[in-house]
Amino acid sequence: MEQRQKKRFGTIAVEKGFISKDDLADDLHIQTDENISKGQHRLLGRILMEQGLLTKEQVYQVLDAMNHEIR
Repeated sequence: MEQRQKKRFGTIAVEKGFISKDDLADDLHIQTDENISKGQHRLLGRILMEQGLLTKEQVYQVLDAMNHEIR
């Protein structure tokens, strides 16, 4: 039986046109750098909001799309 890969937050945000692939790459770099240098993990949606790239409503829309995909 084939398992389908669930889409991740950033992929959905790009597909919805909320951010660009370059925005995603930049913020994934920020997330990874913080994980390594500070031992701190911030969620991508929070980073994108703090960068002014996503609104809270857009974050909720992405999370809702992720939730529907799980069902």
